[in-house]
Amino acid sequence: MVGRLAGKNAIVTGAAGGVGLETVILMLREGASVLMTDISTKGLEVALAKVQSVVPEHDGRVETRPTDVSNEEDVEAAVAHVDSWGGVDVMFNNAGIMHAKDGDSEEVPNDIWDLTMNINVKGVFFGSKHAVRSLRKHGKKNGSIINTASMVAIVGAATPQVAYTASKGAVLALTRELAIVHAREGDFQRDTQSPRIELIFSYFRLPFQLLVPSSPQVSAFSGRSVLREYTLMLQSTPMLQDWLGDDKAKRYRREVHFPTGRFGEAIEQAQAVIFLASDESSFVIGTDFLVDGGLTKAYVTPEGPALPAPQNLGK
Repeated sequence: MVGRLAGKNAIVTGAAGGVGLETVILMLREGASVLMTDISTKGLEVALAKVQSVVPEHDGRVETRPTDVSNEEDVEAAVAHVDSWGGVDVMFNNAGIMHAKDGDSEEVPNDIWDLTMNINVKGVFFGSKHAVRSLRKHGKKNGSIINTASMVAIVGAATPQVAYTASKGAVLALTRELAIVHAREGDFQRDTQSPRIELIFSYFRLPFQLLVPSSPQVSAFSGRSVLREYTLMLQSTPMLQDWLGDDKAKRYRREVHFPTGRFGEAIEQAQAVIFLASDESSFVIGTDFLVDGGLTKAYVTPEGPALPAPQNLGK
């Protein structure tokens, strides 16, 4: 049986754990070739070993490349790496941070604000920018660019992390803009006279999609002969769980807002990524794709035990 991503080349940032790692595993199962990127070289080594143990046989290739998404040269080099495979088909801009020193407007230091923006916003911008260039360079008619954002970009919280929240709001706005700008890109000719690598288009759709997980994170996706965008929302990522720790009151204050009674798991976000990266989502453009367990639609949530959670594959 042919996989849903058969023949596609993908880049996943923040691939050393959480949603990124689960996405890599599912992408390989669906026939894609994947470049795993992360700022942690050791983390990539451990993650690759896990991927190979979970998916020992796969049609696509899987490789790793240490990448600092806040450094444009690193991102450009990662995309060039996949250009040697035939060009990018799927870009999942998933890497991001939620710093422990983040807080309200009087608490967050300027350097933490800048660090958060450099990784969470510039990282998405650089990834989208160079993925579009690769799609154009190789004459792709189908492509997906997926950016991770957060439900805090949609609803307010009295537990502030203003740098993180502002960065994810920027991701939502950037994703929507790119989705509309590139909505009709398809076949094209390069304008070699333009220093900005401008292109002359006859038809080229590049759907951008934004996926919003059930933890303070979101993802935007683009693909097919249209640039699609989606957004992901709040999930139980290692970043979030490390931050919550063993503080039961802190955890309950957040979990109570989920109709399901629990945080989403990384694999539940990754499954949404697979849909958005596939040709099945060809008419999903400029949409905030919420994967939040109903949190953003809830007022009073049910009582009783939480629903069971699926098992992550990368554990």
